[in-house]
Amino acid sequence: MAEFIERELAELEKFRLGRKRWSSTLSVEVKDLLDPESLKAYLDKVKPKIEAPDRKTAASMLLKRYGFLAALTLYSMTVYNKVPNLRPENLSLETDDQDPLWLPSFHFHNLEAVVPGENESREEWRSSVIRQLFAENIYPLIKTASRNTSISKWILWENVCIYVKWMFETLLASVPEGISKDQIESDFHFTVAEAEGSLFGDYHQNPLKRYDGHTAIQPETGQEIRMRRTCCLFYLTSDRGARCKTCPVKCVKPPKGYGG
Repeated sequence: MAEFIERELAELEKFRLGRKRWSSTLSVEVKDLLDPESLKAYLDKVKPKIEAPDRKTAASMLLKRYGFLAALTLYSMTVYNKVPNLRPENLSLETDDQDPLWLPSFHFHNLEAVVPGENESREEWRSSVIRQLFAENIYPLIKTASRNTSISKWILWENVCIYVKWMFETLLASVPEGISKDQIESDFHFTVAEAEGSLFGDYHQNPLKRYDGHTAIQPETGQEIRMRRTCCLFYLTSDRGARCKTCPVKCVKPPKGYGG
């Protein structure tokens, strides 16, 4: 095991790394969210916070927040060659009740860093990180949420995928000192396209590959943007009727021949 230095921890706070715990009914151990009854009880607490009409909508908003764990982990993997211990029992979601938006942070009970082994190639280590992040952490939550709220797994996977792509694209737009653009592109492509399905759970194919970033025109601006394939149900929460900028219901397909 290795350690994170203060500069790295401060950077990871941008991805909602939390270094304190909050006494809130919406703070919860991640391992408890994998229990169906505990998850349903938690979603019932979330609903009034975000004015969601049902558990299905609350589950979607939960996975949108939880998707930041993927951004945090993959940023740490690519930039620092180290990641936190991702076992569900090592992690809690912490909520500051004064935050009106409900943006929980990720608190790791043990913040020791996991790095490549002495006789392990970076590619082998990268695969193990993807497995720990998705197959052993995010997928169990997606599966539990889908089975117990009847929300499509594909909505929940896309809720995660948007933050994976956002993180890597942000890195590529401003490459940090000491890391190559080739490394970022390699990790990006592996995560969303090359990694085998079993690294994500009970899949034959990589589930992130499904979201290929097809584009559409945003009516308000006329700009071409990458649109979602699924609706995350955000419009059913507190800001009634407001849809995400990339909502497939809100966006329109480009005219034939648009963009060459």
